[in-house]
This record gives sequence, structure tokens and C-alpha cells, in this order.
Amino acid sequence: MKLTFNENQWEQVWSQPIGETKARFVCPLVLTKNVIALLMSSSGIWAEEWRLGAYIQREIRSGLTIGGNQDARLDGSRKLYINRLQIFTYSTECDYSLIAYNKTYNATLFAYQYTGIIT
Repeated sequence: MKLTFNENQWEQVWSQPIGETKARFVCPLVLTKNVIALLMSSSGIWAEEWRLGAYIQREIRSGLTIGGNQDARLDGSRKLYINRLQIFTYSTECDYSLIAYNKTYNATLFAYQYTGIIT
């Protein structure tokens, strides 16, 4: 797949300050696009670019109840680095929740989804 983006068709859908004490957080919106961009921003001394800041996973409501839970992880976790804008593409387009596991840093997570047609 070759990705060509129109810079005017990115939509910020979420931003969340992340404290050192919160290890797991969930985007309060249900995302629908299979191309998203994430930025975990921090100005701390340790926040040099390329440092691992969190792990990201997608979770869907499967409808299958096992152990009282209907949620299922759609794919493996991906690494999210500090102060680096990262684009994640997924082969499956569906409604999903975004879950991040923080590496205990003070930062802000920004999420964008691409609303245009990918060519």
C-alpha cells in the first residue's frame, strides 16, 4: 500500500495529559479510521526523541463474552516514542478504543485520525 496524504484532512480527535501515576489510560472516543497519528509530547529532561513512552493497543467490542468480558485486543501492542509523531496504519477498519500503557512519564498524548481517501 502506498500512502499519500492531504495535510488538510487530519483531524485531532483527542489529547490527554498523562501523569506519572497513571499507567493505563483509554481514549474516551470510539475511533473509526484505520490510519491514525499519535504524538506523546513532553518537555522533561529525559524526553529526548526516540525514548519509549508508551505501548498502544486497539480494543474492540467482540460480542463474545468470556469471563464476563466482551472486549478483545484487535492486534498486538505498538511502541509509542516520546516527542515523535508516529503514523499507525491498520489493515482492519472497524470501531475501536485506543488504550495506552504509560511508561510513567509526565506527558500529553495527542491523537489524530486521517479523514481523507488514501491513495
